[in-house]
Amino acid sequence: SMRSFSKTVLSGLVGLGMLGTQAEAEPFYNPTKSSVMNLNNKNFEKQVTLNRDKGISIVQYYKASEAATTRDKGQYEKFAIEQKKMLRIGAVDCDEFGNICTKEGVTEYPTYRVYPPFPVPHSDYVSVDAELDTDKLKKMSFKHIGNRVLEITNTNHDVFKADNPGKPKVLLFSDKAKTPIVFR
Repeated sequence: SMRSFSKTVLSGLVGLGMLGTQAEAEPFYNPTKSSVMNLNNKNFEKQVTLNRDKGISIVQYYKASEAATTRDKGQYEKFAIEQKKMLRIGAVDCDEFGNICTKEGVTEYPTYRVYPPFPVPHSDYVSVDAELDTDKLKKMSFKHIGNRVLEITNTNHDVFKADNPGKPKVLLFSDKAKTPIVFR
């Protein structure tokens, strides 16, 4: 009958509507808008471990349900935008990928781990009780950036010019005691 057909169609539509609400939850960091890379079982090894051959990674281990994680989200995203040319910035959801957090020995959230180039061991910054200090995180990371700066003198300027002729070179004239990080 028409009445039972209408009920069937209506219940089917309601069922479809409910299926839509049970879709997978949005990642904590929006993969298309955020500079924080969502790390998981498929990409952690490549993006973090293999990156240690040539670069520095910072990983936030978090549980979205923890208030401190939510508190730090905006600061960490801003930090990622500012540092994306210098550092690889990522995050692991320990509710969803607890096996990574267990393997890495992380038990407090959020924990920020700096992975410098091998063989230097990683270092942690835990911000459970206080707001994320991005200056501290930056200092922890930048101390691992090597210095390829050569001071040019009257005796070595010819060698500097002749060495690696196809490689671009930069001369920095400065009265500062330390070389800015961007030139290292």
